[in-house]
Amino acid sequence: MLSEDLHNRWESALFAISPRNPDAARHFCTSAREVIVELINMKAPDAAVLRAKPNCERGPDGRAVARREKIGYLLDLNDAGYEALGDFVEPNVNDVMNLFSQFNKGTHGSAGRFDIPTLRTIKHRVEDSIRFLSALVQGVQPTTPDVG
Repeated sequence: MLSEDLHNRWESALFAISPRNPDAARHFCTSAREVIVELINMKAPDAAVLRAKPNCERGPDGRAVARREKIGYLLDLNDAGYEALGDFVEPNVNDVMNLFSQFNKGTHGSAGRFDIPTLRTIKHRVEDSIRFLSALVQGVQPTTPDVG
């Protein structure tokens, strides 16, 4: 466990996936998004990324570092840059980035936007992304694909 807070947020996300929860999608997506964001930010805060890559891509607000840049920074910290891992890294990074689109769909709009089977599918994708990012945060170079 990387932190008690991340553990609690993930437990909250899992708890939200209940057929009795009419707003399961919003609750799960909000908690899962926060787990992914905090996991990335543990070792890739904006200031550290900007010191390493002053001209990196910024987010929509123009100030915050783009999430993809942060993941690239984590890869660089582990000497596991995009080139080193070739075709493996890009699908993992893309899956993490695509999850944010799913989180937004589940968070905004009507309650029940995703049914329980869909949320369970998203949950598996989140778990794969957490494994990938956890390896980078802990300094372990990922060697086998979890997603794709």
